[in-house]
Amino acid sequence: MDIYRDDNNNIVIKGPLTVTEIETTYSRLEGLLEQLTNNVVVDLSGVEEIDTTGLQLLLSLKKTAEESGSFYMKNLSKPVKEALQLSALEHVLEENIA
Repeated sequence: MDIYRDDNNNIVIKGPLTVTEIETTYSRLEGLLEQLTNNVVVDLSGVEEIDTTGLQLLLSLKKTAEESGSFYMKNLSKPVKEALQLSALEHVLEENIA
């Protein structure tokens, strides 16, 4: 799992976004969110696998980010798109997809 801020201040997630990685992922994301003040953009192009825990994390990120600004997801990988469709969350998050 690799999580970092790119040159455009986007949060980039690479690797699996699953229950086995969630504790580490959440801690790293929490630290990055504290550094960003208004707009949070998460690049999900490198997410190779995602489960319901990963989807819950995205919803939590959305809620936290929108308390002080906005939240967008971009470059959704195929596994992320499929998980959003299967869970019917694509309609909940569609306005957050850049």
